[in-house]
Amino acid sequence: MAEPQPVTDEILTVHRFSRDGADFVVRCPHCKDVIGIEGPVRGSQYQHRYVGRPGAGCRGWLDVSYDAKLVEEV
Repeated sequence: MAEPQPVTDEILTVHRFSRDGADFVVRCPHCKDVIGIEGPVRGSQYQHRYVGRPGAGCRGWLDVSYDAKLVEEV
Protein backbone atom coordinates (compact mmCIF):
# COMPACT_ATOMS: atom_id res chain seq x y z
CA MET A 1 0.00 0.00 0.00
CA ALA A 2 1.36 3.43 -0.94
CA GLU A 3 2.06 6.07 1.73
CA PRO A 4 -0.61 8.81 1.82
CA GLN A 5 0.39 12.17 0.45
CA PRO A 6 0.88 15.13 2.84
CA VAL A 7 -1.99 17.58 3.24
CA THR A 8 0.27 20.16 1.64
CA ASP A 9 3.94 20.38 0.70
CA GLU A 10 4.21 23.66 2.61
CA ILE A 11 6.32 23.62 5.79
CA LEU A 12 4.31 25.56 8.37
CA THR A 13 5.90 27.29 11.37
CA VAL A 14 4.95 26.53 14.96
CA HIS A 15 5.49 29.27 17.58
CA ARG A 16 4.47 27.39 20.77
CA PHE A 17 5.36 24.05 22.32
CA SER A 18 4.67 22.38 25.63
CA ARG A 19 5.87 19.58 27.88
CA ASP A 20 4.03 16.33 28.44
CA GLY A 21 6.01 14.72 31.23
CA ALA A 22 9.56 14.39 29.90
CA ASP A 23 8.44 14.80 26.27
CA PHE A 24 7.64 17.85 24.15
CA VAL A 25 4.40 18.36 22.21
CA VAL A 26 3.18 20.79 19.55
CA ARG A 27 -0.11 21.28 17.73
CA CYS A 28 0.21 20.29 14.08
CA PRO A 29 -0.55 23.43 12.04
CA HIS A 30 -2.03 21.30 9.25
CA CYS A 31 -4.57 19.10 11.03
CA LYS A 32 -4.52 20.58 14.59
CA ASP A 33 -3.65 17.26 16.29
CA VAL A 34 -1.32 17.45 19.30
CA ILE A 35 1.80 15.44 18.48
CA GLY A 36 4.92 14.45 20.38
CA ILE A 37 8.32 15.65 19.18
CA GLU A 38 11.91 15.04 20.25
CA GLY A 39 14.41 17.74 21.22
CA PRO A 40 16.21 19.92 20.58
CA VAL A 41 12.88 21.54 19.79
CA ARG A 42 13.58 25.10 18.60
CA GLY A 43 14.77 25.35 15.02
CA SER A 44 13.87 21.74 14.16
CA GLN A 45 11.60 20.37 11.45
CA TYR A 46 9.25 17.44 11.92
CA GLN A 47 6.82 15.45 9.81
CA HIS A 48 3.48 14.52 11.37
CA ARG A 49 3.37 10.75 11.25
CA TYR A 50 2.97 8.00 13.80
CA VAL A 51 5.81 5.52 14.05
CA GLY A 52 4.53 1.97 14.04
CA ARG A 53 1.21 2.96 12.47
CA PRO A 54 1.72 3.15 8.68
CA GLY A 55 -0.46 5.76 7.05
CA ALA A 56 -1.36 7.48 10.34
CA GLY A 57 -0.87 11.23 10.79
CA CYS A 58 -1.49 13.91 8.19
CA ARG A 59 2.16 13.74 6.95
CA GLY A 60 2.40 17.55 6.89
CA TRP A 61 5.73 19.20 7.73
CA LEU A 62 6.25 21.73 10.49
CA ASP A 63 9.14 23.88 11.67
CA VAL A 64 9.45 24.96 15.30
CA SER A 65 10.66 28.57 15.21
CA TYR A 66 13.87 29.54 17.00
CA ASP A 67 11.89 31.93 19.19
CA ALA A 68 9.05 29.47 19.97
CA LYS A 69 7.62 29.85 23.45
CA LEU A 70 7.33 27.05 26.01
CA VAL A 71 3.71 27.23 27.19
CA GLU A 72 1.64 25.20 29.67
CA GLU A 73 -0.80 23.96 27.04
CA VAL A 74 -0.72 24.00 23.21
